[in-house]
Order: sequence, then structure tokens, then C-alpha cells
Amino acid sequence: MNRADFFARWSSLHGGAPITGVVKGWLSLSFRFARLFTRIRLTPNALTFGGIVFSAAAWPLATSWWALPLVMFALFADGLDGSLAIYRGVDSIRGALIDSFADRISEAFFFLVFYRISPTTATALFLAWILSFTQEYIRARAMGLGNKSTGVVTISERPVRVIILLVALVGSHVSHNFTEISAYFWLVLQFIAISQLVRFQRRSI
Repeated sequence: MNRADFFARWSSLHGGAPITGVVKGWLSLSFRFARLFTRIRLTPNALTFGGIVFSAAAWPLATSWWALPLVMFALFADGLDGSLAIYRGVDSIRGALIDSFADRISEAFFFLVFYRISPTTATALFLAWILSFTQEYIRARAMGLGNKSTGVVTISERPVRVIILLVALVGSHVSHNFTEISAYFWLVLQFIAISQLVRFQRRSI
């Protein structure tokens, strides 16, 4: 599969989403990795499972520097499993379902990692996690009811949420106040994201 076909298939699977800017840059990078992983016979399901393993391993190591690369590897695996499936021509509804289920498991572990480094913000973290789960549920439910568009790209999509966690992990080795600020920042972003998504769905359904 060449890059143009890869882009076209990705856009088709995401409701005709345009491939520009940061999205184009990421897909160009993931195309190269997908080609490499195909050569070494790595499967999309192996990457999906790897994302869960990395996120789970980060939980008991949350207070150490090891958590940082583990969370990064989890995000990396999650971002490439779908691209690898597209490149290999094995993308399917079953694979998308498994990937979505794996994402929710990984995010639960990310919440636990965040909680370990910032237990005093437990309420804010729990609310932010519930709102992020609700965000993904609304989008999935809308698509299940016939709205095939991916929808608006909110201010707090999964990569952004993980980046906030990564920043908090680095900050936890500097000041506890830094992790608290990160937790409340995530909560604020999630309220905005839910508002963005609800407004979009009200117009499109």
C-alpha cells in the first residue's frame, strides 16, 4: 500500500476527515512505522495488547522515572495499531471494537497513575476521567445511531490527555503543586471538550 492509499483509507474510516496539518504529519510518520512493523511481522493486535501492558506497568511505577517511558510507549502503541491494520489491509469492525475497549482499559490505568502522583486531587481526577469516558461514549453512541462522522476534534482528545499526564509525571519530581495544577487543568479541558462535542452532536443529529 502506498501513502496516498493509506491516507484515503484512514480518511474513509474516520468519516471523511481531512488530512492536513498535524494529522497529516502524524499519519506520515505512522505510515513509515506501519511499513517497518509489517516487515518484522508485528501485528496490530500485538500493538494493542502492548499498549495495555505498558499502561498497566506504569501504575506501580508511577512515582519513579520509569513511568514516563512506559506511558509514552503505551501512547505510541495505541496510536500505531490502527495505522498498522490499515497498512496491512486487515482493518475491521472487530479490530476497531478491540482497540476501543483496550483504550478504555489503558485510560483507567492512566487515571491510577495520575492518582498515585497526586492523591490530594482525587475528586478532580475522578471527574476528569468520567468526563473523558463520557466524551468517548457520546461519540461512539452517535456513530452507532447513524452519525458516521468522527465529529469535532475537541480540546481534550486522548493524545492531549496523555500529554497532560506526561507533563504531570515530570512535574511530580519537581513539585507536588505542579501535579495538582495538571489535574485541575485536565478537568477544565474536559468540561470544555464535553461542551464542544455536545454542541456538535446537537447540530449534526
